[in-house]
Amino acid sequence: MTEARDGLHEHTQRINAEYPEPLCYLLIEMAEYNREKWLNPPRDKTYGADEVRETGLTSNQQQWAETIAAALEDDSE
Repeated sequence: MTEARDGLHEHTQRINAEYPEPLCYLLIEMAEYNREKWLNPPRDKTYGADEVRETGLTSNQQQWAETIAAALEDDSE
């Protein structure tokens, strides 16, 4: 259980540093959800589970987040 919490903590720190508010809060919620959804059977041995272990998000979620972050940045200029 500690290992799972440590992984989520690392993902939370990275997400906070990488993405603007309020998007980072949504992504942290997604990372928490992903840990439950992807790291338990039957999905725990999939490519998506590997992505979630590494970043907290799947590659599709990361692409989506980058698109939204860019749009938020454009709106703030």
